[in-house]
Amino acid sequence: MVIRTTRDFSNSRPLDVHRWSDYPEVNTFIDVIHAEHFSDISHKKTKTHLKVILLDLYLCWLEDEEKSLGVGMSNSFYNYRSRYNSLHLSNHLIAVVRRLHERGLIGLWKGSEWSGKTTRIWASESLVKAFQDTALNEFMVHTHEDKETIILRDLKKKPVEYRDEELPAAEAAKVTSMRQQLEEYNEALFNTFIDIPTLEKGYIESLGSGRDDVRHSISHHHKRVYRVFNNSSFDQGGRFYGGWWQNIPKRYRKDIFIDDQSTVEVDYKSIHILLLYAKLGLDMDEEIKGEDAYTINIPFTDDEGDARRLGKQLLLICVNAKDEKAALKAFRSLLVDEGYGKQAVSLKDKDLLPLIQLLKDKHPKIQDSFCSGAGIYLMNLDSEIASLVLDDCLHMNILPLIIHDSFIVKSFDEYVLRQLMTQAVKSVVTATDVKMSLTKNEDLYLSEFLETKELDTLKTSRYKHRLNLWSKQGRARKQYHENEIIS
Repeated sequence: MVIRTTRDFSNSRPLDVHRWSDYPEVNTFIDVIHAEHFSDISHKKTKTHLKVILLDLYLCWLEDEEKSLGVGMSNSFYNYRSRYNSLHLSNHLIAVVRRLHERGLIGLWKGSEWSGKTTRIWASESLVKAFQDTALNEFMVHTHEDKETIILRDLKKKPVEYRDEELPAAEAAKVTSMRQQLEEYNEALFNTFIDIPTLEKGYIESLGSGRDDVRHSISHHHKRVYRVFNNSSFDQGGRFYGGWWQNIPKRYRKDIFIDDQSTVEVDYKSIHILLLYAKLGLDMDEEIKGEDAYTINIPFTDDEGDARRLGKQLLLICVNAKDEKAALKAFRSLLVDEGYGKQAVSLKDKDLLPLIQLLKDKHPKIQDSFCSGAGIYLMNLDSEIASLVLDDCLHMNILPLIIHDSFIVKSFDEYVLRQLMTQAVKSVVTATDVKMSLTKNEDLYLSEFLETKELDTLKTSRYKHRLNLWSKQGRARKQYHENEIIS
């Protein structure tokens, strides 16, 4: 029976098939559910499938009680041999989901192809009570260590199954090195408390591209980072993804704390434009002879600052678009999102094409790269720069939160980060002048120097509860691992 519900099924995320934990409290909880509801099923991996589902339902409920998990309910969703399925879960997961629903442990909304949604599941009241009665906490759960962090996708953005031993020797060595770097980075992220002290809830709500509300979870379990390469090539793309700080609206990033300390974000200015000039051995400022790189005449605004901002957006779109049609479509969509409404929708290609030409006239030496698909190669360059910054930071015991061409670090690490960012660019291309911008929350900046009472007012009860839980679990985790070593 499908439960009737008023849940918003757009507020969901896919089931994470890599949830795991070896804590005794977790295993005891899973054993009890298995013995009571699955003892008659002989499949040898039932308990593995059950653990993954229950742990992700638990985390989903903690993140947002109104959120659901999307689950594929057809055999084609599961390839237990895939390198992207480290626990080798099979279509047996479907049978486990159905049993959980039959026993009233989960709610279920059946998806369909016509709806464009996979089946949604969520913890029922009885399962929530079981969560509340157990000794579990969110910091007992982790991502399975064998989850693949180097993702290769084809032209249709579907995962490519590759084998390290079948790659050319140089490429295999590169992939191994990248994977080792991410292993170290993810270990550091996992052992660091990263949160926003001013948030009352465990998520941030914003408008998505479809203009529907989107909830971005601020969670310990959404910070495992991976790299994505495109078009079946390890020379295209390669950017770092996975951290929740990449998905939240930009205005919230300045409020992030790392290990209960304030942060700053340092951003490369116009990195892709700089890279295009640098690849030709040119300096952008010298080439444009002191003119502003972005200011062009925008016929539908009289505001100079607004015109410059839109010119910059259009230039970046042109650099990354595969052709003019794609660039115009993206720019028109941007104008709608920026609130230009009917005025933007009514603009034809012939009205917008002259704007692209104005940018080409301003940047004649690199105009051949506009609307050419060069962006995917530039992303590879900026990902290599980010990798160099990450390497140097980890070597110096600094933890950066990567956002493609910007980095968030503790406030005290700003100066060192700037030096490392400059060195990284010059290691990849010849660049005479690397410009950066800084974003910080003045009220939180260097907040550790505030009086205790004043600082306490800046932190919500949610944040203080999670920080306290993190501290306690850290001590418990240390004792647990020490006991493991002794035994």
